[in-house]
Amino acid sequence: YPSSYQDSDGNGIGDIPGITSRLEYIKSVGVSCIWLNPIFVSGWTDGGYDVIDFYKTDPRFGTNDDVVKLIEKAHSLGIKVILDLVAGHSSIDCAWFKQAAEASNLQYSDYYIWPTFMPEGRQTFGSITSKFVKSDYPRGPYYIKNFFDTQPALNFGFANPDPEHPWEQAVDAPGPMAMRRELKNIMAFWMDKGIDGFRVDMAASLVKNDNDRSATIKLWKEETWPSGSAKTTLRIS
Repeated sequence: YPSSYQDSDGNGIGDIPGITSRLEYIKSVGVSCIWLNPIFVSGWTDGGYDVIDFYKTDPRFGTNDDVVKLIEKAHSLGIKVILDLVAGHSSIDCAWFKQAAEASNLQYSDYYIWPTFMPEGRQTFGSITSKFVKSDYPRGPYYIKNFFDTQPALNFGFANPDPEHPWEQAVDAPGPMAMRRELKNIMAFWMDKGIDGFRVDMAASLVKNDNDRSATIKLWKEETWPSGSAKTTLRIS
């Protein structure tokens, strides 16, 4: 966790320049790869795993330029750098969610899952294990979360959509396909800055109702990489 490593500016929070300043030491103890827990702009309700902006470094850690400097120095020392990519959900303060919560016909409307009713047998609201969150947004009465209410699930589709649940879109529906393109764009953005790979949060469970994980495995196998970029090993968890 960058927050708990090296603070470079005296505010009590570890940051990217702090890590950069310690790379020679990190190299000296035999480290060949650094895995950074989420560094993106976050609402900080879950240790950075509620992302507001996937394309921007949280100011508490520094800037995107600071990340590039870290990568360049790490590479000069033979150290690789991978990011913890939160693929399964965003923050409720993410611009995508704010727009999707307003109407069903906007650019990001289907980046999230908006049930129109509560199926029987679902767990009660307020539970970490309940996936239905009561919504006060214009879009509809509920949205699906992954963990906390502040972490609405991103829509990569359902392996076996229930026809009685119209919000369960197939994996090849326009919304889930747009979400896959966005994920690819995020990865390409950071790869262009020199990142060597990703530990993908919830990588094995992006597709809902995918009991044997076959649809999720297919999603990752079909994921294409930016032209000219080396395919980097993904650390899946």
